[in-house]
Amino acid sequence: MKKFFLIAVAVVTTMAINAQNPVVVEISDVANYIDFRALSFSDPEMLNSEVTSTNPYVLANGTKLVGYQKSDGSEVANSWNDLRSFPHYALQTPTWEGVDSLVVGTMFRAGSGTTIELGAFTTSEDGSLIVFYQPNGDSERGVSITLHGEEVSGINLTGSGAKINAERPAYAGTITLPAGSYNAGEVVIKLVSNTSNILGVGISNLQATPSGGGDTPLFPDDPGTLVYSLELHAAVVDGDTIAGQAPTGAGGYPAGTEVTITAKDITGYEFVSWSDDVTDKTRTIVLNESMTLMALYSHSMIEIAVAANRWTFICLPPLGNRQYTEDMFTYDGLTGVKWGTYNGSKRAAGQSGWETPETFNALQGYIIYSTTAGTLRINAYQDEIRQGESENISVPLTTYESYHTENASWNFLGNPYAQGFSIAGLADAGIESPITVWNGTGYTTYTPGIDDYTLQPFEAFFIQKAEGAPDTIQFIH
Repeated sequence: MKKFFLIAVAVVTTMAINAQNPVVVEISDVANYIDFRALSFSDPEMLNSEVTSTNPYVLANGTKLVGYQKSDGSEVANSWNDLRSFPHYALQTPTWEGVDSLVVGTMFRAGSGTTIELGAFTTSEDGSLIVFYQPNGDSERGVSITLHGEEVSGINLTGSGAKINAERPAYAGTITLPAGSYNAGEVVIKLVSNTSNILGVGISNLQATPSGGGDTPLFPDDPGTLVYSLELHAAVVDGDTIAGQAPTGAGGYPAGTEVTITAKDITGYEFVSWSDDVTDKTRTIVLNESMTLMALYSHSMIEIAVAANRWTFICLPPLGNRQYTEDMFTYDGLTGVKWGTYNGSKRAAGQSGWETPETFNALQGYIIYSTTAGTLRINAYQDEIRQGESENISVPLTTYESYHTENASWNFLGNPYAQGFSIAGLADAGIESPITVWNGTGYTTYTPGIDDYTLQPFEAFFIQKAEGAPDTIQFIH
């Protein structure tokens, strides 16, 4: 298998032996990531494609060629030069790596603003990204390159594209490329002025060297080796991607390669699964086709504001099939934290109903106290917690018999939703008993169907089950 820049050793040796002979290198020996001539044979449709801003062309290794729309709505001119007769292009002095000229073939003739968004790849060590191109004019031409959305400093434009011996020179624009895995679109080459012929792209220390990529041979003379791209992203379940947090392991690999990929630990998020439903954060896949996988996360915390030096009344929302434990609570800015809950059976027996909770249960009311204001964070999968956009939730109402009617059947529960809940919904569910809420300094009573009151997200309240009342309270949302 040919390796990028091994040619340089031979070049130096040749120059030492006979400095009088020009060093000529074939583009396929150095453009190991994109070789347009090789692609023109394996992908003949490429030469018939029109590349515009709305009609990009995707190469077999995942690289995307995207045109540019001008302010007047017209598209820049992009086309193909199918030069399979191997013309020589002199490299501008000082020559690149001792090479005097390149033997090239098919080229992508790209207009100003056109971008080449590289497909996924992996480099085993720090190296270089090299763009081989030929300006198509006599004024300054060149390319700019961005890595992970940041423009790379120190990119030299071509200066003059004046002809040398009736032929315009070629250039090898080089930048340093840190080792690592790159997802598709994280390395972008942009034409900054007028039109240039892009001859090819080379990447040193490429872990797998997809000249064609996808189901295209690695090199024209190595037809048995296929290379596939693995693209990895991180995203919220049913939401946006999480920038800068892509899993490790993306890149281009020979067919049949076992690749280990790992979803990252991301503050404020909880890993749920991969997009193919595998739940192991680290896993090994066998790459027999190009593929894209998403590491899916949920926002990991529900946040509840807690006031200083007074009790805050809260209700714990439903939590799928898991049981709440105190280590699921994070106290941000809270000090001297104390918890309480209410036992209706004690109240019915004539005792104080307040007690320290031994367990934490969904849909039950609790009070929390802190000497400082801050935030209670519940570390739980958001998709486990039913947010209430469309679901109705039923909460049992318990009867506690008592000799004193005023002490009977007190239940402490709350709004199970992450949104406000109008108590008119309780009236719709047949609840006529008043609810009692804590206003920060005392209690206030509101009657469903009569009073206009909206419970805050996860706000707890008292309700006394009346004789003959339903055994459940329906939160109709």
